[in-house]
This record gives sequence, C-alpha cells and structure tokens, in this order.
Amino acid sequence: MRINNKLIMMSLKHKVSSNTLDKSENQESYRKSNLMKRSFLFLLLFTLIAAFGNRTVLAASEDRKVFDYYGLFSEKEVNKLEELSKKYSEEGKVDIVVITADDLSGRSRQEYLEDCYDEYGFGYEKEFGTAVLLLLNMDPGDRGIEIQGYGDAKHYIHNDRIEHILDDVFPLLKDEEYYKAMEAYMKQVVYYMNEEKGVNTSPVVGEKGSGNYYGEASVDGPSNYYEEKEENILNNVLAQLGISVVIGVIGVGIMAYHSSGRVTVTSRTYLDEQNSRVIASRDDYIRTTTTRVRKPSNDNNNSGGGGGIRSSGGGGVSSGGHSHSGGGRSF
Repeated sequence: MRINNKLIMMSLKHKVSSNTLDKSENQESYRKSNLMKRSFLFLLLFTLIAAFGNRTVLAASEDRKVFDYYGLFSEKEVNKLEELSKKYSEEGKVDIVVITADDLSGRSRQEYLEDCYDEYGFGYEKEFGTAVLLLLNMDPGDRGIEIQGYGDAKHYIHNDRIEHILDDVFPLLKDEEYYKAMEAYMKQVVYYMNEEKGVNTSPVVGEKGSGNYYGEASVDGPSNYYEEKEENILNNVLAQLGISVVIGVIGVGIMAYHSSGRVTVTSRTYLDEQNSRVIASRDDYIRTTTTRVRKPSNDNNNSGGGGGIRSSGGGGVSSGGHSHSGGGRSF
C-alpha cells in the first residue's frame, strides 16, 4: 500500500512538472509572438510616415495662415488673426498669410517670402495658387515689411496697390501697433481682390529689376484706391439737409397756393417796361468744395504718404519659377 502511494505521489509530481514546463513554453511563445506583432506595426507606421510625410506637412500648412516665428503676437491675437484670415480669404478668394521672423538666414526679405511660397505652396483654390504673403522682419539690422501677391493676386494686389497698402500699414508699424497693422493689411487685401477697376489680367511684361516687373503693368487706369470711392452727393449730410429743406418749401408753397384766393396782382402790374431796367448786378462768393484723391507716386525710391524707404524693386520670380507682385519698406 505504501509502495502504491509512493508511486502515485511520484506520478503526480511528474504531471505537475510537465504542466509547469508546458505553461512556461506557452508564455515564451506568446511573448515572442507579441513582440513580432509590435515590430511589424512599428515598421508599418514608419513606412507610412516616410511615404506621406510631405503631404502631412503640407496639409498642416494649408490650415495655418499665421506663422509667428518671432513671437510678436499673444496666443489670443494669433487665434484672432487666423480667424480673420479665414474670413477674408473666403470673401476675396485668396490665401492671406502673415509671417514674422528675425532670422532670414542671409536672405533678403523678398527672397525669404519667395522661398516660403515655394515651400508651402499657398493658394486659395489650389496648391501654388492665389495668395498674398506678408513678412515682418524684426531683425534690428533689417527691420521691415514685405508684401507679395501670387496667382490672380499679382494682378489685383499689384505693385501700385501694395504701395498704398503700405501707406496705411506703415504708420501703425512705426507706433508698434502690430496687430492693428495686420488687420488693416487683411481688410485691404480683400477689398482690392474684389475691386475690378484698374486691373488688367493680361500677361504681365516688364524688365526684371524695374518697378513694372510683374505688377504695375497690371494697372489699366485708376486703381480706385481703398476707401476712396467717388463722392456721392446723396451721401453728404449737408446736401441731404438742403434737399429736404427745398422739398419742404416747395410742398408748403403748393399747399399755400391752393389754400388761398387767386392772386391777380403781380410784380408786373406796376412795372413801367419803358423806363424800368436793371441798373446793377453782383456775384457773391459762397463756398468752395474740394475733393481729394490719392495720387500714385512715380518715384520708386520714395515711400509715398506713409514714410520709409521702399526696399524692393517690386515684383519678381521665385527660385521655384513663380511670378509675383511685390513691395516693401524698412521701419
């Protein structure tokens, strides 16, 4: 009986040892399988990133229009400018971009903006499409502003109009009102993108380095500058008041005529036409009305009404072959 019990105990120990070994082998096999699965997923993810990395960066840039590399604006101001850019982009059918920096890596402001357009492919309707880019370079050695128009914007935001945008934006920059300056820039861009007068979209000609290169040749007559519409007399308060008075007097006169007896005696009743005549006359000066409109400057070395020195020759062609209008000033 003892022998049998001993045999039974030995048999049980052998089974326990076998089960333990089987369990360890199963755990090791599961660990290896799990490791292989993770390695495969990691390899697949790495492949996808390598294949579509460029598209991911471009997609991110399409949603972003304010690149405050210098840290000029608060987070709240950046968000507001992003909202304004989106709003005015829809109204003007144009990408409106703002970039701040203080290190252009040895490039001019014009070259830096050209490279930004080539790299990100801005455009409202398509990649490398209609877009207006503004750069604020805060480097003390080359502090200034540069604006460029691409696609349809090189005709609508041509060199001449860029100079007038700069006229209005420049004083705000001098007063360090940077956020207000960007608001004014965006408003004027959408205004001009919807202003057909003064725009000729035929192929632009001009000699590189001249003020007419890719921009001012788009002008076909007056530009009808921002907020300088022809004055309508009906919009003048004094004119409206005068018209109201005249209408009132005429109305009262008509009512008085119909409410009283007929007048039979006139000024001619006692007039002796043989001896009566005009013996004197005079003209009295009352007032002078002057309407002022802004006259474009033909001197590319001057800034116009806003001050500052124009730092670029206007438009040009980027290293990627994209033509644009342009203009800029130091401040």
